[in-house]
Amino acid sequence: MYCIHITSILFILYSFTTCQQICTDQDYEFTYTNCDENGERWRVAVPRSGMQCSNLPTPRRGLNCSFSCEPGHYLDLDSQHCRPCNPGFFSLGGGIRYEEFVTLPSGFSVDNMDSNPDTQFSSQQSQVVECPKEAGWVVKDGELIYIPTPCVSRLSFSANLVRPGSVEFTYRMPRNNRALSMQVDIRNEQCQSYNDVAKSMFLKYTKKEKDEEERNGDWRKRRIELKSGANVISWIIQNNLGYQASSQPIHIDRIDVLGLAFTRQCTACPPGTSSPGGSAECIPCSPGHFSSKGSSQCGKCPESQYSGFKSEKCIDRPPCRVSDYYPVREPCTNGSSRAVYKKVLPSICRDDMPSSTKLPPPTPWKTCPKCNPGMEKNKLGVCEFCKKDYYSDGNSCARCPVDTVPNYGLQYQNWEVMPPKLSSRCEYISEDVATTCNIGDAWLPSGDSLISAPSLELGIAFELILSIEEGFWNPLAPKPSKTMKVPVAQVTISHTGELPAVETCGLDEDEDDDELQDRVIFSKGRRSAPNNSRTTLRDHRENDNAAFISIDSED
Repeated sequence: MYCIHITSILFILYSFTTCQQICTDQDYEFTYTNCDENGERWRVAVPRSGMQCSNLPTPRRGLNCSFSCEPGHYLDLDSQHCRPCNPGFFSLGGGIRYEEFVTLPSGFSVDNMDSNPDTQFSSQQSQVVECPKEAGWVVKDGELIYIPTPCVSRLSFSANLVRPGSVEFTYRMPRNNRALSMQVDIRNEQCQSYNDVAKSMFLKYTKKEKDEEERNGDWRKRRIELKSGANVISWIIQNNLGYQASSQPIHIDRIDVLGLAFTRQCTACPPGTSSPGGSAECIPCSPGHFSSKGSSQCGKCPESQYSGFKSEKCIDRPPCRVSDYYPVREPCTNGSSRAVYKKVLPSICRDDMPSSTKLPPPTPWKTCPKCNPGMEKNKLGVCEFCKKDYYSDGNSCARCPVDTVPNYGLQYQNWEVMPPKLSSRCEYISEDVATTCNIGDAWLPSGDSLISAPSLELGIAFELILSIEEGFWNPLAPKPSKTMKVPVAQVTISHTGELPAVETCGLDEDEDDDELQDRVIFSKGRRSAPNNSRTTLRDHRENDNAAFISIDSED
């Protein structure tokens, strides 16, 4: 028995020693141990799968757990030094970005629940609302979106911050939305809401979490500060059943979480973007350029092809068609005017192919109509406003009778040219577009109406700006009181099609209450390829579809 026992030990030792081998630095990788209570850790070498190494490097004291590299860099664990990202890659430093959604990323979860809290505790199963599987927060066609559902949908993300940080996300709500409301809830490691914790403490001990939001067209960017430790971030959407929900989804374009541990490797730039070395951001390709994933620079499309903003590839230019041209009326000259044709911008069609439609010739000259009310033509045939105490039906100005005053205002119903005080522009509604929208005039006079310019550009908004530098003043309006607030001015829009979004800005609070300087902006966005569709602001005598905007004075 004694000899057999010795033989077994020798056999085990022999088997163990034969499994060990001399490894190269390709056979193992470095990692950090978990942080201790002092925020310290060790760097250790771990053999790759299936390897048994006899010459692993000895453990070394690692960097403090709160350490992270600057944006545009990653931590090289071999040397424990920060290195710049290679061209075509980017890094937030101590953070992570989610902007490519093939599936729901790791760390995210979705919960859909009945919006009626009574049914959650009811024993009657028939009262429980069945939540659709293809609605709520979903990943669809490479996007993270919320599809309206009768249930409450919660998107959650768990993050363990090694230092105070933030979550920043870019999203877009449906236009004219009154049914959907979004709440962002942040909870700590005890699963307590930060808001609930703040309410339970005395005021002098509380510090409200900083919450910032900015807008760029339809896109909104919101940033919320986070505390170190475990955080659960939830985006909760509720459908208020009292209103008809929009069929348009809620889009989340990008989510950045800062305050995380070190970044071990940089992230490849998405298709349609590029970056030089040491970048914290990827630069979108401009129209006419393209790039694949992980590109250091954008390539230029050949002359026979084109591309839009942030494109992965170029597309062949088609031959020009009739719809690739549109008429623009010229200003009156010697009492006559005509329309000339221009190419729809951006100009992507080819007019040098046998099947191409050529640029149409100008239309015949025709007599110019009379001016808008309150205006008359000068010696050059250009419409000008009447002088003070004068009025006009568009032909000639006349002085008001004794004891009367003009009903001052602007009434535009003839659209041969862009009237005074009106201007137009376009802008991209995507939050990451920094280039200028260049399609020419965004709104075009067209005789009896004002139309939005046709364009093949996607993701842009057409803005019509009414500027009143002199301020608003209404001598006929009654004086406002504490019980009655009288508008200083009112804007009426007669239109066909979808009502454009309207906003006012530039209110001068230094003026008197009855004389205010303001600017009204009408905006129409385009997200999909147009089909010769136009928004038209027409003379209200031809269309009863009107919108009213009241401009109030501040007490």
